[in-house]
Amino acid sequence: MCQWGWECGHQDYCERQTPKHIATCDCGRCKRFRKPLDEKGNLVGVIGWYREARLKISHKSRIMAVYVEPTHRGKGIAKQLLSQVIDRVRAETDVEQIQLKVAADSTAHALYRSKGFAEFGREEQGLNVGESYVDLCHMVLHIGK
Repeated sequence: MCQWGWECGHQDYCERQTPKHIATCDCGRCKRFRKPLDEKGNLVGVIGWYREARLKISHKSRIMAVYVEPTHRGKGIAKQLLSQVIDRVRAETDVEQIQLKVAADSTAHALYRSKGFAEFGREEQGLNVGESYVDLCHMVLHIGK
C-alpha cells in the first residue's frame, strides 16, 4: 500500500503517477481512469473518477483529474473523456451527482459548463499558481435517472 492508501501494487505509479502506468495497470483504482491512445498507441489523456465510499455521501462522485498531453490539446479529447465518464456513470451506477473543482474562468471551466455542470461555490485564492492566485470553482452535475 502506498502513502495514499492505494493498493494497486505499483509503487512507481503511486510515487510518480506516470501516464505509462495508468495505461497498463489493471487494478481497480487505475481502471477508474479512461485512457485514449493516439494512432501509435501512446497515451494522450486521462480522466479520474471515483464514487464516495461513505454511506451518507455515496450518492456523490468526483472527477479528480483531467489531463491531455500538450501536443493533443484543442482536439476535443477532454470533452470526449468527460462525455464517456458522464455516460458511464448514468448507465452503470446509481450515483446522483458528479462534483469537481476547477480554476475559475479557465478553458476547463467553460468545458464543464458546456456539459451541464453548475457552480455551487467559489473558493477565493484556492489555487496558488506561481506568484499569483486563482479562484477555485466547485461544480456539480446532477445526474438525471
